[in-house]
Amino acid sequence: MSLRSTVYFAGWGGDSLGWEQVPGVQGRIAANHNEVATAVHALNFPGTEHLPPGDVKDLDLAALPYTELFWASPACPAWTDAQGTKRHFDTSNQYTMFDEELGPIEDPAHARSRALVEQIPRYLRAMAARGNPVLAGVMENVIQCRRWDDWKRWVREIADLGYGVRLIALNSGHVLPRRCLPVPQSRDRLYFAFWLKSLGRQPDWDKWLRPRAWCASCERTVAAVQSWKKPGTDMGRYGIRHGQYVYRCPHRSCRAAIVEPVTTPASAAIDWTLPPGERIADRVDPLAEATMDRIRVGLTRFAGAPMLTPAGGTWRTEATSLSTPMPARTTRECDGLVIPPPTAVFPAPRPLLVPYNRTGRAHPVTDPLGTLTTKDRYALLGVDHTRAVGQCTFRMLADTEVRNGMAFPPTFRPLGDKRTRIRGYGNAVTPASAEVIGCALVEAVTGEQIERCAA
Repeated sequence: MSLRSTVYFAGWGGDSLGWEQVPGVQGRIAANHNEVATAVHALNFPGTEHLPPGDVKDLDLAALPYTELFWASPACPAWTDAQGTKRHFDTSNQYTMFDEELGPIEDPAHARSRALVEQIPRYLRAMAARGNPVLAGVMENVIQCRRWDDWKRWVREIADLGYGVRLIALNSGHVLPRRCLPVPQSRDRLYFAFWLKSLGRQPDWDKWLRPRAWCASCERTVAAVQSWKKPGTDMGRYGIRHGQYVYRCPHRSCRAAIVEPVTTPASAAIDWTLPPGERIADRVDPLAEATMDRIRVGLTRFAGAPMLTPAGGTWRTEATSLSTPMPARTTRECDGLVIPPPTAVFPAPRPLLVPYNRTGRAHPVTDPLGTLTTKDRYALLGVDHTRAVGQCTFRMLADTEVRNGMAFPPTFRPLGDKRTRIRGYGNAVTPASAEVIGCALVEAVTGEQIERCAA
């Protein structure tokens, strides 16, 4: 069965890249307000009809061709607090501007974000009124969108049109794609899926959304089960320490042991053929002191291994190891690659007590001293972090590495300068997430099973 799709807020087409890997799905219509994004999407998806750049609320829905599937990724900057700005979209009467004649007025950016989300039930309602209801679809956004105080009303409007609904909290790094590339990035996003109940079938979410994880208790790889820390919570970030949900082993013998999903490390996104950058000590334009501090801490924390460090434009304050997924990509160039020299030795983050005799071993100052004798037996070894940092090389990530971090294929063709490209990738949907959610919905629409792993 061939299924056509309409994509609102198409951006650079991460959702389209994912859905084109779902058997039977083909792009039909793409709409976006940004001219560059529309041009990039057209360049990579020439078989899709691209509407002239403009606001989707101005579209004549009666004139749009019908498609069975619908994907929408409304602009998220006014929803998210990723840049350290406190958002108040959970209180619709929160005002952030003031007009001398009219009094308090709403921030236009916040109003626009809500207006874009409202276009989804508007589109579904219009198609149903024409006698051809959309069979299934998805809305993708940042997790903070769930705090919108009109959320339940918005969901009810879609459900009242005859749709079954599912709110999905999904980290792209945990997705097991069928054909798309795995995502070497920790990217928490909200996905709201809907499907026509009259089809008589439910998507098999367990088949497509449960990540693989190694369970140390039963010593095997399992299909992990999402578990919310606080009863009643339905949206949030993954994280054993700071997140709102974890994953657990499904086997009773393990007593729901917490497990960590298998992930792809950030090192998979790095292009190691590129020059490593210049030594920090040789830079004409010194790095900011905050960046230097992050590197100092990272050198001791990761024992001198290569790392990514925030270098402005983000709320993050800590370096991250390349052995773990990279932090979520945003629309800004905000991470630098730090590579220590291979010959450097970076000791543990504490001064060390070093006995200078043949049998003693160095140990941290937090450990008890050995037996003190009548002779001077101990020395205090410190670390010259400034010199260690200066030996490292530093460069910002290339736009191709940001592309790799979003798991876009190398064949993807971008446009614009580096800033434009990073913004385009950072705004995108990770293709693997779109693929697995699309597979679950298409199975429900067609009644035909899709193999979990492509041949």
